[in-house]
Amino acid sequence: MIEVLTLFVPGRPRTKGSLTPMVTPGTGRVRLTDSDDSKHWRRVVTAAVRKERERIGQYGPRPMLHRRVPVALALTFLVPGDPIDHEMGDLDKFERNVLDALSGCDDTCGRFCGKHAGLYADDAQVIKLLSEKMGPRADVGVVIQAWRADQ
Repeated sequence: MIEVLTLFVPGRPRTKGSLTPMVTPGTGRVRLTDSDDSKHWRRVVTAAVRKERERIGQYGPRPMLHRRVPVALALTFLVPGDPIDHEMGDLDKFERNVLDALSGCDDTCGRFCGKHAGLYADDAQVIKLLSEKMGPRADVGVVIQAWRADQ
């Protein structure tokens, strides 16, 4: 496997849990949304990955790894408390939030919306995932390592 990216994203990892239905004022349509903390954490991860892509010369309107490239990821979540404490969050929900942040734009976003890191086009490309929670830590955040899984 060829490593394509490694970085540490500082900040308190947040889960992506169940979505909450919200009625849109004026239209009365129901849309699903998640918590402000969850959205903020995705923006933090996105910004850090985009900055790293710029640093290594791989930033642009297209994902680093196009749709036909399988991806392997290692995610290490550093949390401020005991990692098995319920208050620290579920590992799979941490994963969901980071996997979404790492994806590229889809047809609903437009060509390059800026809301996604663009490591890969779609999180369905992730065929191997190793993740863990470690704590208690003062240096909270997530270590992200990504590889092309086809070589």
